[in-house]
Amino acid sequence: MRSLYSGLSDLRDDDEWWIIGDGSQPIAKSLVESLDDRRLKYLEYADPNSRYGNAQRNFAMQRATADYFLFLDDDDVLLPGALDCIRQEGQHNVPLMFRMDYRPRRCTLWKTRQVRKSNVGGTMFCVPNILGKWKPWTLAKNPGLSDLQFIQETLSLWPENSLRWCEQIICRCDRHNGGQPTEVVLSDGAKLHPSANVYNTFVGENTKVAAFAEVGGACLGRNCKIQAFAFIPPGVTLADDVFVGPHVCFTNDRVPKARKNWNPQATWVKQGASIGANATILSGITIGENAMIAAGATVVRDVANNETYFGK
Repeated sequence: MRSLYSGLSDLRDDDEWWIIGDGSQPIAKSLVESLDDRRLKYLEYADPNSRYGNAQRNFAMQRATADYFLFLDDDDVLLPGALDCIRQEGQHNVPLMFRMDYRPRRCTLWKTRQVRKSNVGGTMFCVPNILGKWKPWTLAKNPGLSDLQFIQETLSLWPENSLRWCEQIICRCDRHNGGQPTEVVLSDGAKLHPSANVYNTFVGENTKVAAFAEVGGACLGRNCKIQAFAFIPPGVTLADDVFVGPHVCFTNDRVPKARKNWNPQATWVKQGASIGANATILSGITIGENAMIAAGATVVRDVANNETYFGK
């Protein structure tokens, strides 16, 4: 979710973003459906012989029609203006190599202009969508080697010294080998009150989180307002322009127990919705665009676009 939201605001009308699930990915599918954006294309493609998404990358590359390929893993986020950097450099119509902020090792790749292991990665490499000028990703078991092999084999199809090294840092890897990051991704203009407890969360542009709110493992869109003492747990996604009143409580497990496996369900709040003070939102709920949830209501079902919901 964080990866998708990090580049969503920079997409243009003629861009396309392929989200390929390795088999069924209900959270990703629901997110794309809730965003209802024709530029977002969700498909599922499972390959038991592939690891690290290489078969899924090949699957998308065979279908994409845009001028350049950019690859993004689910532990990477695009930095503001990244797509504009690619468009500008893409005018040269050659393979591009950008820098990456590689947080697991607290370093910035690349350090030298060399295509070698631990110096470059698939997320940094952009190649023109020209038939015969890119190689499929190998199904190798080592992600670093498969990245390197794809880059090297693709560059072998181009004249020597075709690769353009670009100084811009376009992406950040928060944590390798999957999993949630341990920090907050704070977009431009976003503000967190010092007493708010926010962790493992993407916070969109100009979103504000008030005092004593707790937000963990969630995804907050742009221009949202989260009021004091709100509780937003993992699995909750707010689209842009959502208002969450004070003491609102989202849940993410319909049958919670002190001693049992956690069974989270995704909850989606669409653009422009407002949730009044002290409302409780059960897990697995979708609240439609511009819907209004009354103060104190307990939401037990989906709420339609523009609906005012008062209670059970």
